[in-house]
Amino acid sequence: MQDSQSGRGGENKQTGLTDRMKRSILGRMDDRYNLTVHPPRAGSVALGGWGWLPRMIDKARATYHGNPGSFAHPCSRDRVLLSQLGMSTEEFREIIEHTSSDEAVLAEIEAFRDRKATA
Repeated sequence: MQDSQSGRGGENKQTGLTDRMKRSILGRMDDRYNLTVHPPRAGSVALGGWGWLPRMIDKARATYHGNPGSFAHPCSRDRVLLSQLGMSTEEFREIIEHTSSDEAVLAEIEAFRDRKATA
C-alpha cells in the first residue's frame, strides 16, 4: 500500500522528490556542518563588521553537529570574539542552535547586545 503523498517510485506528490533525491539533498545539507568535508570560512571574512564571526559560526555549527574535524570551538580566538561581543560560549551556543543563517545569527547577537546594554 502506498502512502497518500507518495507516487510511483517513492516520489512525493507534493515535492516531486524521490526518497533517493531527498537523501542526496540532505547529505549535502549535512556537509555544511562537516568540517572534515569543507573547511570553515577564513578568519578574515567579516559579518556585520565582526571579523572572525563567520568562521566561528562554521566551527560552532560543526562542533554542535559532531563534525568539527581538526578544528576547535571555542578556541582562544573564538573566546576573544565572544568577549568582545559580551557573550558566553553557552549564550552563543543557544543562538547557533536555534538559527539557520548567518543573518539570523547576527540579528540574535545584535538583539542580545541591545538587551544587555539596556539592562
